[in-house]
Amino acid sequence: MKEINFKMFGRFYLNYDNRQYDVSEMLGRQLSSLVAYFVYYRNRIVSKDMLISAFWPESENPNSAIKYAIFRLRNELAKTFDFDWIITSKMGYMLNPELDVVVDLDKFEDNYSKLLADKNFSDLKFLDEMTGEFLEEFDDEWILSIREYFSESKNKAIVTICDEEFRKGSPNYAEIIQVCKAALEINQYSESLIYFYCRSLIETRDYNKALTYFEKTKRKFQDELGIPLSDNIRELFTGAESEVGKTVRIDEISKDFEEDSLANGPLFCSQLTFKKLYQIYVRKARRDNSNYHILLFEIKSLKANKQDYLHEALENILVESLRRTDIYTSFTTNNFGILVEVKQSEDIFVVIERIQKKFYAKVNSKVARLLYHERSLNKVEDANHFPTIDQKQ
Repeated sequence: MKEINFKMFGRFYLNYDNRQYDVSEMLGRQLSSLVAYFVYYRNRIVSKDMLISAFWPESENPNSAIKYAIFRLRNELAKTFDFDWIITSKMGYMLNPELDVVVDLDKFEDNYSKLLADKNFSDLKFLDEMTGEFLEEFDDEWILSIREYFSESKNKAIVTICDEEFRKGSPNYAEIIQVCKAALEINQYSESLIYFYCRSLIETRDYNKALTYFEKTKRKFQDELGIPLSDNIRELFTGAESEVGKTVRIDEISKDFEEDSLANGPLFCSQLTFKKLYQIYVRKARRDNSNYHILLFEIKSLKANKQDYLHEALENILVESLRRTDIYTSFTTNNFGILVEVKQSEDIFVVIERIQKKFYAKVNSKVARLLYHERSLNKVEDANHFPTIDQKQ
């Protein structure tokens, strides 16, 4: 009997006889979920009660539903394979134990145990082969708790290694940044991952990226969860007091300035810093009669569940479009503020048009609209108050 390989991290695939099959496309959604259930519980008999609880909890005639589903599943599999997949017993059903089945979950469990014991960074490499969430195309209730278990296990593996790296006193910052960034794309609310990611960015003096990520994540926690980030994360960005009084050599200061000067794109700053710079630029505009402008861009989402995508899209456009002398911040998930100096007042509309064109090249106007508010700082009477600005499209 040839080996049958199942991939359950990410999209559900099986490999047999040098050919890969997308199980969902081959069987349809319900039957592929049923196959996944038998594969996951492959070493035991699956009782009718288990199947009813997982697939037909509200059915008036669940026994008939089970028989019909198993009948359909066997027929569909027989169109492609010349062997029996599901066997029947007095206690229920079972994946045929004579099949030579290999599942990526087994490799995960083996490597996970080794990693927790040895705590070597090289042991994390096994996660590269197991990208994506458990059966990511499904949303069945029986899958969700298992998905959460593997997600938490992956996070625990990464956090364990990161903690060990810092404990030893010579962390591999580049590896930590890479691993945590990839993990946060899947589990964006893991505060342990956020902590090690931000700390490593700060330790490598990538302050702009660290602050940008911190501000974005802080808003996400507040807007979507209604809670602040944990104290240990916030303390990473409020530890400047501990630097006061330290003796620093002039060559170290020089080195910091040289490294910072290599940064490309506009300066990102916190909301508080942006407001202080706004006040300074209002006074400078009055004194020098210079053409400083404040721009506020607002995303009006017309589709649900698109806020994160739209926020990231606009931020990437701002980084591409603005100069190194420009300054920007993000006030909420859908608002950005920009301070810009132009030669002539009308040039500000060239900047606005450039940003809008790039936005609509990436985002269909049926998905979202990009509104803007513009004001010359020369016209601001009170530097301590943000101006009232007309909204435009």
